[in-house]
Amino acid sequence: MIPHTKAFKRLKDEAQAVFDFAIVVCYAVPNLKATLKSLPQGAQLPFSPDHFNSRPIPTEKVRHHAKEYKAVLSRYIFLSSFSYFEAYFLDLLKEIIEFHGRGELLRKHDLSRNIALSSPDLAKSKKKLREYRVRGKVGAYASYGKRLAAEGFVFPSSVLARRGLQQLIDLTDADYIKAAEIPELVESILQLPLDPNSEKAKFHGYRDMRNKIAHGRPDSTSLHLAKAIEANDFLRNLALKIDRHVLEHLLLVEL
Repeated sequence: MIPHTKAFKRLKDEAQAVFDFAIVVCYAVPNLKATLKSLPQGAQLPFSPDHFNSRPIPTEKVRHHAKEYKAVLSRYIFLSSFSYFEAYFLDLLKEIIEFHGRGELLRKHDLSRNIALSSPDLAKSKKKLREYRVRGKVGAYASYGKRLAAEGFVFPSSVLARRGLQQLIDLTDADYIKAAEIPELVESILQLPLDPNSEKAKFHGYRDMRNKIAHGRPDSTSLHLAKAIEANDFLRNLALKIDRHVLEHLLLVEL
């Protein structure tokens, strides 16, 4: 049994790596600040940084940036959390298609399959179904439909669905999905309803915050770690909900 999608495993691992790094920073910077506090005015730090030791960095510059580390760290946590969620959703759609095989998915919806079905019994069944629906014939329709289904007949609803399936494949091939479209795609493609307020509106609120940060215009609500952690938890729980739905309904072997 599949416990979770490969896409969710990547999301979880990447998000954990960010928080592991954040923990290191949150241990290191307070100790750095304590060292800075004990230094005489104008004195150099008694150690040098990895990768940035080609020339001395002024102690006052380090002291200034140490004061701002929480705000900067919160923005990076938030940006990475949102980016990983975007990547998760695209990877998830690709995984569904790969699970079933794009060629096989299209073949199952291809009208050309019916050309090979030419027995007299099947021809009779199709003829009986080729009429405007009569309420009293529901049982007969079901019987004739079962005969066609047993032979692999491609029904009209499946024929019409092929276009949407091709669009889904094209969407994943483009390798980019706008974040603004994700909630609608969750509902239309995966058929998973989302709560208008606690999920969709909240997602778009975080999306707006991401856009402000990415364009260098963060507001005060995005400048503390608690908000970044809250956003990460929301996106992770949303991904978990989507993942469970996909496992339950879409990652099933279909012959």
